[in-house]
Amino acid sequence: MMSPMGEVFPPSPFTATKSYLGVKAKGYATIQYANPDHILRNPLIVAEGYDPGSILHPEEKFGESSFQDFLKSINLSGSTNLKNLIGGPPSQYDIIYVDWKNGTDYLQRNAYLLETIIQWVNANKQPLNGVLQPNVVLGQSMGGVIARYALIDMENTSLNHNTRLYISDDAPHQGANVPEGYQHLARHARGLYIRAGVSTILVEIVQLIRGRMSPLAALSLADQPASQQMLINWVNGYNTIDNSAHAAWQTELKNMGYPNGFTGTPFRKVAISNGSECGQPQIFNAGDNLLTYNGKANTRILGDLYGISLLPAAGILLGQPLLLLGVIPGRNDFNFDFYINAQADGYSNQIYHGKITYTKKILWLVPVTTTLTNRNYSSNASTFPYDYFPGGYYNVKNYLDLKNSAYQNTLIKYNITASNQPLFNFVPTVSALDIGSNNVILTKADYLTGYTGATPPAAPKNTPFQNFITAYFDGKVNEQHISIERRNGDWIAAELNGVPQSANCSALCGNITLSGSPALCTPSTYTVSGFSGTAIYTWSSLPLGIVQITLIGNGSQASVSKISNGNVTIFVTISSSCGGSLQKSLPIIVGTQTPSIVIHGIAPYPNTQMDVEVITIEPTPYNWYVDNTLVKTAYQNLVTINGGGCGFHTLKVVVSNTCGTASATTTYNRTCSAITASPNPASNTVSIAIDQNNTLFSENKKETLIYNIKVIDQTGNLKKQYSYPSGVRNTTINLSGYISGMYTIQAFDGTNWNSVKVIKE
Repeated sequence: MMSPMGEVFPPSPFTATKSYLGVKAKGYATIQYANPDHILRNPLIVAEGYDPGSILHPEEKFGESSFQDFLKSINLSGSTNLKNLIGGPPSQYDIIYVDWKNGTDYLQRNAYLLETIIQWVNANKQPLNGVLQPNVVLGQSMGGVIARYALIDMENTSLNHNTRLYISDDAPHQGANVPEGYQHLARHARGLYIRAGVSTILVEIVQLIRGRMSPLAALSLADQPASQQMLINWVNGYNTIDNSAHAAWQTELKNMGYPNGFTGTPFRKVAISNGSECGQPQIFNAGDNLLTYNGKANTRILGDLYGISLLPAAGILLGQPLLLLGVIPGRNDFNFDFYINAQADGYSNQIYHGKITYTKKILWLVPVTTTLTNRNYSSNASTFPYDYFPGGYYNVKNYLDLKNSAYQNTLIKYNITASNQPLFNFVPTVSALDIGSNNVILTKADYLTGYTGATPPAAPKNTPFQNFITAYFDGKVNEQHISIERRNGDWIAAELNGVPQSANCSALCGNITLSGSPALCTPSTYTVSGFSGTAIYTWSSLPLGIVQITLIGNGSQASVSKISNGNVTIFVTISSSCGGSLQKSLPIIVGTQTPSIVIHGIAPYPNTQMDVEVITIEPTPYNWYVDNTLVKTAYQNLVTINGGGCGFHTLKVVVSNTCGTASATTTYNRTCSAITASPNPASNTVSIAIDQNNTLFSENKKETLIYNIKVIDQTGNLKKQYSYPSGVRNTTINLSGYISGMYTIQAFDGTNWNSVKVIKE
């Protein structure tokens, strides 16, 4: 009985028939057959990329990426066309997914493994509808370079790969980039780990027995053969740049060239770059901070006592003899200061700083500070700022997402300030497209250029690929490395179907604007400018019910008319035939709006300043009037004006736009009290005091005292009276037993009676 269509067979082990440097690569091929009879007829061979899983996750047989991950990326791409072809089950292709057993090995060695699997496919496939179908080979990231090498090596050795289409998916044909600062951090951590001596050996043994990750191997990923071959700038164990392995690989790859196919089987090579078609750099600038981690930790009283025995032991175990100071009674402080910066543009900058200091406060009195470790490295001024160049980005947040943190208990207390950029340029666009094929020297301008498949660059800085697509996602930005989006997914599907598309979103890269009147009184026209291609324009507004929008012509213009007064934003989405889209917005004021006034405080002194605010959506200016006299014309919502003398006043603000004029009026009372009461409102007791800054007092303010106090209720009845024959500057009176409400407190200073209102809760 046949199995259901699209069944995924358990991965089969393969060993390369050829060795490299005396060793043969091993790996696996996972197969999803298109038909239930389990016969290969229409092969799509997918070569995975750089996979450090054998080091980071040795317990995972297939490392960090697998066939299921590939299938998931297809089904989540948003490309219905690609999903219908290979996103099944069912699928129109027999998918052979190649997993490297060592995904960080020499590229040549794994290329020979891919050759073996291609030969196996050719030996086992059968005709489809009477015709033997040629292969499609898709290489993701490093797999794209390996596939290129394998196909041309087979041609050079007269082995017919029987392939019609080679798809290079964001592959580093001219190398990949990992910020030098991150490499220095790994080197620094590795050095500290090795310095721990016996502790390191014990950890490595335990991890080996458990079948788990070796920390030493993880911190040494950059030393793996594939890392050295692909990294544009590799930081060696001496923290210097050593690109000899990369240069040797690039020379070998350039000399081999590209596969051309065999007579009788038309051959096509195409490429995908996740770098911005508009040449947009990453979300940060050259030289910007990529990572910050600094803070302080210290023992508390109980921790101080435990530290007398624990810190010296930790010093021995970690290879940090300076921690032997912990044997002395006192507080222990640790300061951490780490940061990584992106490579600057045209000058040398510090790209790594890592420092840890230990302070022993002997007998909790005398601080003695020692440096446990301190490393600083700067960039070469002549190095390009690869970190921010356009290209498929590496998603740092998959592994590292630093946040501020704080914690304390009876033993320890710490505060950490931490952050990191979520991404960096991993495969520059020029590398994925192999601009110039390593035959010419590329300039910084070449890296910052936008590349469009429909208008490929001219020689000598041309691409060797017959067709390519770059990224247009969410408005000009770069895409995550080897991510399959709706646009490039449709493009891949077209290539698989033999009806190639010429990708061109360059019309969306210009300075596209939405313009029109910022104040809408009568129907007005709003226009999209800067885009000349074919597109569908979709207009909308928020909030709803304020305007009505009617399209004009092809939709690049719209007539907007008023439904009601309000503040509204109109939107237009430009959906281009290229498969990309862009949204523009414009806030507008509809009609004339009635403002409101907020008074933020009135000082109890005549002719002093007070803060007032107008709440409105109208454009400035705003004219402020006190008792019908213009006191200020302002261009801000919040202003300070002279509030006039004691007593009641009328405050008015007038706003206007092209639709007309509107105003708001309120009244306020400047009581000009020379005494203060607090709290106010009060529950029981309230403190009464002389306000020494009040100008109502006599010239000799320091001698001003309170001699009498009266408490009067809302009906004018005297509730209580206090006498102070010698005078006091402040006193407390008791309102307990009084009903809730407003009371007037009067105070006599020997010349004048002054009053203040108090609310009894």
